[in-house]
Amino acid sequence: MKIYGIIPLLLVLLSSVLRADLIEKKVKSNVAGIVIKHVYRGDRKIVEVSSPTKNAPAIYVNTTYKIIVDNVPLYEYQTSKSGASFQRLNFADLKHAVKLHSTPNGMVDKIFVYTANARETVEAFHIKDSKLIPFSDEELAKHQLNPNQTGTTTPRYWNYFWVRGSDAIDVALFNYGLLLKVEGNGGLRGFEVAGKDGEFKKATAKISHQITEDSKLNVSWINLKSAQVPEPLYIRYAQGKQQTPANLVNAYGEKALPFQTMSQDASSLE
Repeated sequence: MKIYGIIPLLLVLLSSVLRADLIEKKVKSNVAGIVIKHVYRGDRKIVEVSSPTKNAPAIYVNTTYKIIVDNVPLYEYQTSKSGASFQRLNFADLKHAVKLHSTPNGMVDKIFVYTANARETVEAFHIKDSKLIPFSDEELAKHQLNPNQTGTTTPRYWNYFWVRGSDAIDVALFNYGLLLKVEGNGGLRGFEVAGKDGEFKKATAKISHQITEDSKLNVSWINLKSAQVPEPLYIRYAQGKQQTPANLVNAYGEKALPFQTMSQDASSLE
Protein backbone atom coordinates (compact mmCIF):
# COMPACT_ATOMS: atom_id res chain seq x y z
CA MET A 1 0.00 0.00 0.00
CA LYS A 2 1.29 3.43 -0.87
CA ILE A 3 1.90 5.81 2.02
CA TYR A 4 -0.64 8.37 0.79
CA GLY A 5 -3.31 5.65 0.91
CA ILE A 6 -2.69 5.12 4.60
CA ILE A 7 -3.26 8.75 5.61
CA PRO A 8 -7.07 8.84 5.09
CA LEU A 9 -7.37 5.55 6.99
CA LEU A 10 -5.41 7.00 9.90
CA LEU A 11 -7.62 10.07 9.93
CA VAL A 12 -10.75 7.90 10.12
CA LEU A 13 -9.30 5.82 12.96
CA LEU A 14 -8.23 8.96 14.81
CA SER A 15 -11.72 10.42 14.43
CA SER A 16 -13.31 7.32 15.98
CA VAL A 17 -10.89 7.51 18.90
CA LEU A 18 -11.68 11.18 19.52
CA ARG A 19 -15.38 10.35 19.79
CA ALA A 20 -15.01 7.01 21.57
CA ASP A 21 -17.59 8.28 24.07
CA LEU A 22 -20.27 7.95 21.35
CA ILE A 23 -21.16 4.77 19.48
CA GLU A 24 -23.41 4.60 16.41
CA LYS A 25 -25.20 1.39 15.46
CA LYS A 26 -27.31 0.74 12.36
CA VAL A 27 -30.48 -1.27 13.06
CA LYS A 28 -32.93 -3.06 10.76
CA SER A 29 -35.82 -0.96 9.49
CA ASN A 30 -39.32 -2.30 8.89
CA VAL A 31 -39.77 0.15 6.01
CA ALA A 32 -37.81 -0.24 2.76
CA GLY A 33 -35.68 2.79 1.96
CA ILE A 34 -35.50 4.01 5.57
CA VAL A 35 -32.18 3.96 7.41
CA ILE A 36 -32.36 3.76 11.21
CA LYS A 37 -29.39 4.40 13.48
CA HIS A 38 -29.06 4.37 17.25
CA VAL A 39 -26.48 6.53 19.01
CA TYR A 40 -25.14 5.45 22.40
CA ARG A 41 -23.19 7.25 25.08
CA GLY A 42 -21.43 4.29 26.64
CA ASP A 43 -24.17 1.67 27.10
CA ARG A 44 -26.96 4.27 27.22
CA LYS A 45 -28.99 4.96 24.05
CA ILE A 46 -29.49 8.70 23.60
CA VAL A 47 -30.69 9.18 20.00
CA GLU A 48 -32.71 7.32 17.36
CA VAL A 49 -32.21 8.61 13.82
CA SER A 50 -34.59 7.75 11.00
CA SER A 51 -33.66 9.03 7.53
CA PRO A 52 -35.09 8.29 4.06
CA THR A 53 -33.03 7.21 1.07
CA LYS A 54 -33.97 7.85 -2.55
CA ASN A 55 -35.80 4.51 -2.52
CA ALA A 56 -38.03 5.44 0.42
CA PRO A 57 -41.83 5.72 -0.02
CA ALA A 58 -42.98 9.20 -1.00
CA ILE A 59 -44.51 9.90 2.43
CA TYR A 60 -41.10 9.56 4.12
CA VAL A 61 -39.31 12.79 3.28
CA ASN A 62 -38.04 14.01 6.67
CA THR A 63 -35.12 12.99 8.82
CA THR A 64 -36.24 12.47 12.40
CA TYR A 65 -34.08 12.53 15.53
CA LYS A 66 -35.61 11.23 18.75
CA ILE A 67 -33.84 12.09 21.99
CA ILE A 68 -33.97 9.09 24.32
CA VAL A 69 -33.88 9.42 28.12
CA ASP A 70 -34.13 6.33 30.35
CA ASN A 71 -34.95 4.25 27.24
CA VAL A 72 -38.02 6.39 26.49
CA PRO A 73 -38.34 8.88 23.56
CA LEU A 74 -38.58 12.29 25.23
CA TYR A 75 -38.14 14.86 22.47
CA GLU A 76 -38.16 14.97 18.67
CA TYR A 77 -36.27 17.12 16.19
CA GLN A 78 -37.37 16.75 12.57
CA THR A 79 -35.79 18.27 9.49
CA SER A 80 -37.28 18.85 6.04
CA LYS A 81 -36.73 21.03 2.99
CA SER A 82 -39.18 23.57 4.40
CA GLY A 83 -37.48 23.87 7.80
CA ALA A 84 -37.30 22.13 11.16
CA SER A 85 -39.76 21.28 13.90
CA PHE A 86 -39.39 20.49 17.59
CA GLN A 87 -41.83 18.71 19.87
CA ARG A 88 -41.93 16.96 23.21
CA LEU A 89 -43.03 13.33 22.90
CA ASN A 90 -43.54 12.34 26.52
CA PHE A 91 -45.58 14.74 28.65
CA ALA A 92 -45.95 12.16 31.42
CA ASP A 93 -42.25 12.53 32.24
CA LEU A 94 -41.98 15.33 34.80
CA LYS A 95 -38.45 14.39 35.81
CA HIS A 96 -36.75 16.08 32.86
CA ALA A 97 -36.86 19.53 31.28
CA VAL A 98 -35.91 20.36 27.69
CA LYS A 99 -34.47 23.75 26.76
CA LEU A 100 -33.82 25.06 23.26
CA HIS A 101 -30.92 27.49 22.88
CA SER A 102 -31.19 30.01 20.03
CA THR A 103 -28.71 32.16 18.15
CA PRO A 104 -29.30 35.96 18.00
CA ASN A 105 -31.24 35.51 14.74
CA GLY A 106 -33.66 33.08 16.40
CA MET A 107 -32.27 29.82 14.98
CA VAL A 108 -32.10 26.90 17.42
CA ASP A 109 -28.50 25.72 17.66
CA LYS A 110 -28.47 23.60 20.84
CA ILE A 111 -30.85 21.38 22.79
CA PHE A 112 -30.34 20.67 26.50
CA VAL A 113 -32.04 18.05 28.66
CA TYR A 114 -31.94 18.78 32.40
CA THR A 115 -33.22 16.98 35.44
CA ALA A 116 -36.41 18.69 36.62
CA ASN A 117 -34.67 20.21 39.63
CA ALA A 118 -32.08 21.72 37.23
CA ARG A 119 -29.19 20.17 39.15
CA GLU A 120 -27.83 18.07 36.29
CA THR A 121 -27.49 18.32 32.51
CA VAL A 122 -28.57 14.86 31.37
CA GLU A 123 -27.86 15.34 27.65
CA ALA A 124 -26.97 18.12 25.24
CA PHE A 125 -26.87 18.38 21.46
CA HIS A 126 -25.60 20.73 18.77
CA ILE A 127 -27.69 21.40 15.68
CA LYS A 128 -25.33 21.85 12.75
CA ASP A 129 -26.25 21.65 9.06
CA SER A 130 -29.69 20.38 10.12
CA LYS A 131 -28.12 17.46 11.98
CA LEU A 132 -28.46 16.63 15.68
CA ILE A 133 -24.96 16.05 17.06
CA PRO A 134 -24.52 14.93 20.69
CA PHE A 135 -22.08 16.82 22.90
CA SER A 136 -18.90 14.92 23.67
CA ASP A 137 -18.42 13.72 27.25
CA GLU A 138 -16.00 16.60 27.78
CA GLU A 139 -18.48 19.20 26.48
CA LEU A 140 -21.28 17.72 28.57
CA ALA A 141 -19.17 17.92 31.71
CA LYS A 142 -18.50 21.61 31.08
CA HIS A 143 -22.24 22.34 30.90
CA GLN A 144 -23.15 20.85 34.26
CA LEU A 145 -25.00 23.36 36.41
CA ASN A 146 -23.74 24.56 39.77
CA PRO A 147 -25.95 22.98 42.47
CA ASN A 148 -25.22 25.93 44.76
CA GLN A 149 -27.10 28.18 42.34
CA THR A 150 -30.25 26.08 42.50
CA GLY A 151 -32.78 26.30 45.31
CA THR A 152 -35.19 23.54 46.18
CA THR A 153 -38.38 25.59 46.32
CA THR A 154 -37.96 28.60 44.03
CA PRO A 155 -40.24 28.20 40.97
CA ARG A 156 -38.33 28.08 37.69
CA TYR A 157 -38.83 27.53 33.97
CA TRP A 158 -39.33 23.91 32.89
CA ASN A 159 -40.61 23.64 29.32
CA TYR A 160 -42.99 25.08 26.75
CA PHE A 161 -45.48 23.73 24.21
CA TRP A 162 -45.98 25.41 20.85
CA VAL A 163 -48.31 24.51 17.97
CA ARG A 164 -47.60 25.96 14.52
CA GLY A 165 -50.17 28.61 13.56
CA SER A 166 -51.70 28.86 17.03
CA ASP A 167 -52.44 32.24 18.62
CA ALA A 168 -51.37 30.89 22.04
CA ILE A 169 -48.35 29.23 23.60
CA ASP A 170 -48.08 27.27 26.84
CA VAL A 171 -45.21 27.38 29.29
CA ALA A 172 -44.54 25.20 32.32
CA LEU A 173 -42.76 26.05 35.57
CA PHE A 174 -41.90 23.62 38.34
CA ASN A 175 -41.28 23.89 42.04
CA TYR A 176 -40.94 21.77 45.15
CA GLY A 177 -43.58 22.24 47.83
CA LEU A 178 -47.15 23.42 47.35
CA LEU A 179 -48.60 24.43 43.97
CA LEU A 180 -47.80 27.81 42.47
CA LYS A 181 -50.27 30.65 42.84
CA VAL A 182 -50.89 34.26 41.82
CA GLU A 183 -49.82 36.82 44.40
CA GLY A 184 -52.28 39.66 45.01
CA ASN A 185 -55.24 40.69 42.89
CA GLY A 186 -55.64 41.53 39.22
CA GLY A 187 -54.55 38.29 37.59
CA LEU A 188 -51.21 36.79 36.61
CA ARG A 189 -48.66 39.35 35.40
CA GLY A 190 -45.08 39.51 34.17
CA PHE A 191 -45.29 37.39 30.99
CA GLU A 192 -44.48 38.55 27.46
CA VAL A 193 -44.50 36.76 24.11
CA ALA A 194 -42.87 37.44 20.75
CA GLY A 195 -43.26 36.19 17.19
CA LYS A 196 -40.59 35.68 14.52
CA ASP A 197 -39.66 39.37 14.68
CA GLY A 198 -38.50 39.02 18.30
CA GLU A 199 -40.64 41.96 19.43
CA PHE A 200 -41.95 41.09 22.91
CA LYS A 201 -45.46 42.22 23.87
CA LYS A 202 -47.30 41.91 27.17
CA ALA A 203 -49.25 38.66 27.35
CA THR A 204 -52.48 37.67 28.99
CA ALA A 205 -51.58 34.75 31.24
CA LYS A 206 -53.60 32.20 33.16
CA ILE A 207 -52.73 28.97 34.95
CA SER A 208 -54.40 26.31 32.80
CA HIS A 209 -53.60 23.20 34.83
CA GLN A 210 -51.26 21.94 37.53
CA ILE A 211 -49.73 18.50 37.98
CA THR A 212 -48.30 16.89 41.09
CA GLU A 213 -45.66 14.28 40.22
CA ASP A 214 -45.10 13.20 43.80
CA SER A 215 -45.41 14.68 47.29
CA LYS A 216 -42.88 17.38 46.46
CA LEU A 217 -42.59 18.07 42.73
CA ASN A 218 -45.28 20.18 41.04
CA VAL A 219 -45.60 21.50 37.50
CA SER A 220 -47.83 24.45 36.56
CA TRP A 221 -48.82 25.01 32.92
CA ILE A 222 -49.60 28.60 31.94
CA ASN A 223 -51.44 29.63 28.79
CA LEU A 224 -50.18 32.84 27.13
CA LYS A 225 -51.80 35.07 24.46
CA SER A 226 -51.34 38.55 23.06
CA ALA A 227 -53.56 40.34 20.55
CA GLN A 228 -50.38 42.00 19.21
CA VAL A 229 -48.65 38.66 18.52
CA PRO A 230 -50.81 36.46 16.23
CA GLU A 231 -48.38 33.50 16.36
CA PRO A 232 -46.23 33.55 19.53
CA LEU A 233 -42.95 31.63 19.38
CA TYR A 234 -40.91 32.98 22.30
CA ILE A 235 -41.62 33.70 25.96
CA ARG A 236 -40.03 35.74 28.68
CA TYR A 237 -41.00 36.37 32.27
CA ALA A 238 -40.09 39.07 34.79
CA GLN A 239 -37.76 40.80 32.34
CA GLY A 240 -37.24 44.55 32.01
CA LYS A 241 -40.38 46.53 32.85
CA GLN A 242 -42.23 43.32 33.74
CA GLN A 243 -39.90 42.44 36.61
CA THR A 244 -41.79 44.51 39.20
CA PRO A 245 -45.38 43.44 38.38
CA ALA A 246 -44.43 39.75 38.02
CA ASN A 247 -46.49 37.90 40.63
CA LEU A 248 -46.18 34.12 40.23
CA VAL A 249 -45.06 32.70 43.58
CA ASN A 250 -44.89 29.48 45.58
CA ALA A 251 -46.43 28.80 48.98
CA TYR A 252 -43.49 30.50 50.68
CA GLY A 253 -43.98 33.72 48.74
CA GLU A 254 -40.83 33.17 46.66
CA LYS A 255 -41.22 34.62 43.18
CA ALA A 256 -40.65 32.51 40.09
CA LEU A 257 -37.20 33.10 38.61
CA PRO A 258 -36.98 35.29 35.48
CA PHE A 259 -36.43 33.38 32.23
CA GLN A 260 -36.45 33.77 28.48
CA THR A 261 -36.81 31.07 25.82
CA MET A 262 -34.64 32.81 23.25
CA SER A 263 -31.02 33.90 23.60
CA GLN A 264 -31.27 37.54 22.55
CA ASP A 265 -30.38 40.25 25.01
CA ALA A 266 -33.71 41.22 26.58
CA SER A 267 -32.77 44.91 26.74
CA SER A 268 -32.31 45.04 22.97
CA LEU A 269 -35.87 43.91 22.39
CA GLU A 270 -37.69 46.46 24.58
